Amino acid sequence: MTILEIRHVSHSFGSLLALQSCSFMLQKGEIFGLLGPDGAGKTTLLRILAGVLQPDAGEIRLPDFDSFREFRQHLGYMPQHFSLYEECTVEENITLLGRLHGVPEKELRKRRKDILEMMGLAPFRKRLGGDLSGGMKQKLSLGAILVHQPQILLLDEPGTGVDPVSRREFWRILYTLNRQGITMLLSTAYMEEASLCSRLGLLSMGKLLRVGTPQEIRRSFPYPMLRLSFPGISQKTALFRACTALPGVRWGNPLGEFLHLAVTDRKLLEESLSKLLQEKGSPECALEEIAPDLEDIFVELASPKTPEEQQA
Repeated sequence: MTILEIRHVSHSFGSLLALQSCSFMLQKGEIFGLLGPDGAGKTTLLRILAGVLQPDAGEIRLPDFDSFREFRQHLGYMPQHFSLYEECTVEENITLLGRLHGVPEKELRKRRKDILEMMGLAPFRKRLGGDLSGGMKQKLSLGAILVHQPQILLLDEPGTGVDPVSRREFWRILYTLNRQGITMLLSTAYMEEASLCSRLGLLSMGKLLRVGTPQEIRRSFPYPMLRLSFPGISQKTALFRACTALPGVRWGNPLGEFLHLAVTDRKLLEESLSKLLQEKGSPECALEEIAPDLEDIFVELASPKTPEEQQA
């Protein structure tokens, strides 16, 4: 069931076009991830859905709600940066949000206790918000927006600035909430977070490049993907650059010890690679075909297209 439909939404900040005719649907019960780098337009889109900004063009349809005001009553919005009161305790912050939403005191006490236990914050309920670690601040922010029991959560880069252990714990909580029927729309720049979502929208420079499940998006990659490495060489930058420019290569993406190559002609690449290695003194190399990951697909979708590709 579709609970939110975004149709050709655009928004500008002066001469900067932050969103360009974005369209997708949010289905009830899913975790939809907006994946993109800084400046892609993720925060702008979430702020529009939260009612903080108005779109310049396009429309937002809410089939399950009579009005945008009713939609907001069932919405929990967690901004990217900690926005609660650092001079208040964990318990006081949750209490304040509950009272602002009109939760009755008796019910508020019960919900606050449940939230503190779910988030693992019960032992820290008297600690000031400003004294919490990054991971604990994220848990408090999430717990505070749950106090009025929203049906839909908007989470703006919840994993940013959080250590990997805290991020895994945060996602454990998100999955628990999702099993309880809460729908989520979140933004992220982390590929590993994106792979945990039910569906994804790949966003770059304000444009929505692709929408689908992580599996569907991976299957859409149009080229063989090869992984190249040089086990005996410590300084690989110049060699990787030379390999990226070889005939038969569409583009190369260095990832740590490896170079991912999108290949248009594998035979031509292998011939030109062999010649290059002879010129470089025949260093040992390993070349294997791999399945493209989400970063490879993002690089492909965001790459400049030839006029022929634009017409295809």
